[in-house]
Amino acid sequence: MVFPLFRFLFSTISFALPTQANTFLPCNETEKHALLRFKHALYDPGNRLSSWSAHENCCEWNGVRCHNITGQVIELHLGNPCVSCHEFALGGKVSPALLQLEFLNHLDLRSNEFGGAPIPSFLGSIRSLTYLDLSFASFGGLIPPQLGNLSNLHYLILGGSDSYTPSLYVENIHWISHISSLEHLVMYEVDLHKEVHWVELTSMLSSLSCWQKPECLGQLKCLESLILEDNFFDGPIPSSLGNLSSLSLLDLSGNRLNGTLPSSPWLLQNLPN
Repeated sequence: MVFPLFRFLFSTISFALPTQANTFLPCNETEKHALLRFKHALYDPGNRLSSWSAHENCCEWNGVRCHNITGQVIELHLGNPCVSCHEFALGGKVSPALLQLEFLNHLDLRSNEFGGAPIPSFLGSIRSLTYLDLSFASFGGLIPPQLGNLSNLHYLILGGSDSYTPSLYVENIHWISHISSLEHLVMYEVDLHKEVHWVELTSMLSSLSCWQKPECLGQLKCLESLILEDNFFDGPIPSSLGNLSSLSLLDLSGNRLNGTLPSSPWLLQNLPN
């Protein structure tokens, strides 16, 4: 189950899609064949990829965006258009054929059904990615630390399940500190209980302007809201929370944290009783 508030917050984060002209450049043949291999590894009960034909220009395929000068594939918008409609959800396997898309910068696979399969570690080799959304797509297991190789990434959106039990987990999130360009980090219902230094690690990202689990907006030192309920944290409450001088909303409920909030004039001044 996903709380309605989570869904609302997620729906308010919208990202404009690039406009497409009425005429399309012919797509790169190598990339076309790579996309066809990617398609053949997927289960597509709703025929959403029916336009993906070897006889058609791949720049005109549903969900594919190409560069308007080079014709190279730069974006794949393959999120389920009907979140509650399982018949339109893609499934199967995410093929490493995506590695052939040299200029791919946007990959959206949200709200599909990958049956608890692990997030493919090879995604960490698509260094051109600036946007990666794998949320509510039924991925499970360890979040691959190879994602830390995506040094150009601005948006990373992971997690989300139909139950209270997280299907994704991390053993540590040190790899996040390597994504120097990261601005928006969203993790829904990810088990982070083994990572005790999450505040310190995220504060290393000077570019971070949105740290959502599920709601937290602004640069880390300017955070006004921090909601970390039901994320399986344990151990002492981090003293680093005392450095969040703009914090006015803090929710750590549903975890196994112990101790008291750090003694901080900021927390005493801003947080309600």
